[in-house]
Amino acid sequence: MNSFATSHFNRNKAECMTSLDENHETLLETPLGNLEGINYTVGTLLEPFHAQVALGVAYAYNTIGEFRFRRPINVPSFSMAATKRFGRHCFPYKNYAGLKDFNEDCLFLNIFMPFDDIIPMPKNGYPVLFFIHGGMFNYGTSEDLDITAIVKNYVQRGIAVVTPNYRLGPFGFYQTRARNVAYNVALWDLELAFQYMILSSEYLQLDRTKITLAGVDGGAVLAELLSLRHEIRANISGLILIGGSALTPWAMSPGVYDLSIKLAKDLGINTADPMDIGHDLKMLPASAIFEKLEATKDLSKDGRDFIEYTPDFDREFFYYSSLKKTFYEAREIDIYIITTRNEGSIR
Repeated sequence: MNSFATSHFNRNKAECMTSLDENHETLLETPLGNLEGINYTVGTLLEPFHAQVALGVAYAYNTIGEFRFRRPINVPSFSMAATKRFGRHCFPYKNYAGLKDFNEDCLFLNIFMPFDDIIPMPKNGYPVLFFIHGGMFNYGTSEDLDITAIVKNYVQRGIAVVTPNYRLGPFGFYQTRARNVAYNVALWDLELAFQYMILSSEYLQLDRTKITLAGVDGGAVLAELLSLRHEIRANISGLILIGGSALTPWAMSPGVYDLSIKLAKDLGINTADPMDIGHDLKMLPASAIFEKLEATKDLSKDGRDFIEYTPDFDREFFYYSSLKKTFYEAREIDIYIITTRNEGSIR
């Protein structure tokens, strides 16, 4: 079902419906500016349920050109932003899903909230689910997560939901040994999206003591890695991992560096000096990099190396000398690990 379409069907003589009504606006306040969102309705004509939805909320400055392969920068403040449609998609490793509208200016998140006159706000605010989409680090978008399912399963039960985009494939996990290319920029994207939510929590009436971090497949790995950072761990009460964990063999591929160098060579870049790689890659349009990825034959892989671009352990993000030490030092929280069939179909 198209998320922006209105669908009606009969069940038990009550007309069920879902609708995203751009004509009925809702206003969400944040410390950076006001969000002009929309009213999303589920339920029946006799018993409709309305949710506040803000789509395509920019949480970071664009990552185009010189900002490619760098940690994201806070978005400037604004007076009012229209947040009625999903933001642009981040470039994937390859466009197997046939999506459009790829852009490096893709660091957006979506907010789904109850109306407090429909579901009274608890004393300390609404509990929050911060959910990271899947796609094995190389594909996907927050738009993959169905609005109707989010509203029915969470918002209608008094839970606020935040779903972020993050950079994918080489744009999110490129590796060189040069200072001008940051490691794990996708993790830094998610860290900034999370901090945007924390910064906005008082305005959005969110309960900072009841924040659950969750994800599916690669998103579950990123959720767990994100939770190991002190600044994040201090603000979450639980973790839900669906079909993935940072401890799974495929979570961190040993072949990312070699694949990164191969991509540079395929693009005609001199790889003798690592600093030149980062500089020259930033000079190319993203479309040129993506076209080269599309034209490159997939390598035959097995074992830990079957996913193209993955996160890697680095001390700047995690502080400690090893992943084992990082886990050992982490504050204890509730963790739920879920395995499913056909997890790629989870919406």
